[in-house]
Amino acid sequence: MCSLLLCISKTILWMIYFFLEPQKTVIEEYRDATIVSKSAVFRVYVNRMSSDFANDILEIYKSPSRKFCSRFSVKFENETSVGSGPVREFFSLVMKMLINGFPLEGEDKPPTLVFEGEKDHKIPVANSLLRSTGFYKSIGRMIAHSFLHAGPPVFGISKVVADYLVSDADEIPLTEVADIPDIDLRIALTEVSEKFIHASNCCSICLLGFQIF
Repeated sequence: MCSLLLCISKTILWMIYFFLEPQKTVIEEYRDATIVSKSAVFRVYVNRMSSDFANDILEIYKSPSRKFCSRFSVKFENETSVGSGPVREFFSLVMKMLINGFPLEGEDKPPTLVFEGEKDHKIPVANSLLRSTGFYKSIGRMIAHSFLHAGPPVFGISKVVADYLVSDADEIPLTEVADIPDIDLRIALTEVSEKFIHASNCCSICLLGFQIF
């Protein structure tokens, strides 16, 4: 009897532990499996108040040889904060530049845009020069690095673009009219589309009339 009671008690305790212990999500398990815990820490030391901050960030992610899957540590110049706080702040600053542009030539010059368009409809800027310099590969490393270390995602991009980035498709999908950054072009396409629908409806009515008579 005592053995039975002991077995039941252990089972109950195990069930309580299982249901109360927070279970890791698939993303958390992926991060744990990807980050090399025994490797040397990838340390970054930057001055976020510097006019060259954007260039410093870009320089970090230009090199594919950096160990982005290592543990990550950030130290801001002239600041005492350590631990996960500076890491989150670092990725927040990086993601902010992804959306608003990189001031590579200083704050008084127009920023180098990565995405253009309205919120939730932003699409990548087509720039062959940036592509040839490896700029977009650096941007991809920033997004992946932030995800791997539980940083913020990129907010505001088009759903079509987001679906394409996480898919294995080689073909670039057609964007929606709302994703077109040029407002005048968007209005013109909307008007053409409405006229086409109207003309199609008129043709359908005419064909229906011929069939009746």
